[in-house]
Amino acid sequence: MEPAHATTRPSSLQIGATAAASSVFLLPVVVGKLLEFILKNINPDQVDITASLAYLRPLLITSFTTLGVLLGITVMLILMLQRKQGGGAARLPWVILGVQLVLGLIYLVLQLLINRIMV
Repeated sequence: MEPAHATTRPSSLQIGATAAASSVFLLPVVVGKLLEFILKNINPDQVDITASLAYLRPLLITSFTTLGVLLGITVMLILMLQRKQGGGAARLPWVILGVQLVLGLIYLVLQLLINRIMV
């Protein structure tokens, strides 16, 4: 006996776009933390790794580059999905991407406010 209405499986493009949109904020943070672990573990420049700003420049460059590349790929995937399968198929990835960007901006603003308090 079949269900009253058959559900369609999402396409691989839809899955990829949704996964990419879901990762836009957290993946660059994870990549930055992984690089921080590696740099502070091997300490190639022999800096004081107890300082909170140790290796700040390479960490920021890596994190923001990852963010930019992932954001570009995500928008490209969502636009391809929208063109091939219509706006309905792309709605969820767009919403997730929007939420991720808003949360990312709130995080950055809060971090700036915290840094001002600590100075």
